[in-house]
Amino acid sequence: MNFNFNHMREEQCSSDEEDYYKILEVNRDASSEEIKKAYRKLSMIHHPDKNGNSEESTIKFKLLASAYEVLGNADKKKLYDMGIRGGNGSPFGDFEHVNPFDIFNMIFGSMGAAGPPPNHP
Repeated sequence: MNFNFNHMREEQCSSDEEDYYKILEVNRDASSEEIKKAYRKLSMIHHPDKNGNSEESTIKFKLLASAYEVLGNADKKKLYDMGIRGGNGSPFGDFEHVNPFDIFNMIFGSMGAAGPPPNHP
């Protein structure tokens, strides 16, 4: 039996919003260190606290967190690279319920921050 996931990958990665490599601005052969570095850089730039809690920065920050959640984990990255996706284009289902600030704090530590912005759930 021969399984071909190439057509699924092309359909699901057709937009920048669905291509985690494009979101993190890294090549597909990027090392885990390069992925982490890209996430750190971009999450600092697009952090809602630095952008007046704008809707655009919040959306971008959440996309960055989802991308790093997958590409920063070797097992999830392997499935993602094989074209296996969950409900919203990411392996293991929907990351809508993942708090992007938890991922940010996982990478940066608390750094004296008081937590998510006041209007963040």
